[in-house]
Amino acid sequence: KVATVEEARAMPVGTVTYFSEQRFYLSRVESGFLALYRKCPHLGCVVPWLADESSEDGLAIKGRFTCPCHGGVYDRYGVVRAGPPPRPLDLFPISVKGEELIVDTGTIIQRSSFDESQVTEV
Repeated sequence: KVATVEEARAMPVGTVTYFSEQRFYLSRVESGFLALYRKCPHLGCVVPWLADESSEDGLAIKGRFTCPCHGGVYDRYGVVRAGPPPRPLDLFPISVKGEELIVDTGTIIQRSSFDESQVTEV
């Protein structure tokens, strides 16, 4: 459980929240949410969210993911914008149960690109 539906809906578009114990970022995009696995698909490094760096998407002026190992850069959708990573950040499935937003960190979804169907609407 990461948030109530009410709390999730109150998050501004462009917000990225880190859940360190669960190893993911909850990214608020225009149409909903993505749960991005923090592990770089290049060599498995932990990819930090850098809130003060220039944005790689149009959702906010600042904020992006940058892998410290080999310089992979990702936007709020987890899409590779620079560097050697072969594909976007992996996702964890999000579901809404009652009034709770639930992220299943036991299931990793690999993807080759971003598709709007990956976003969970709340």
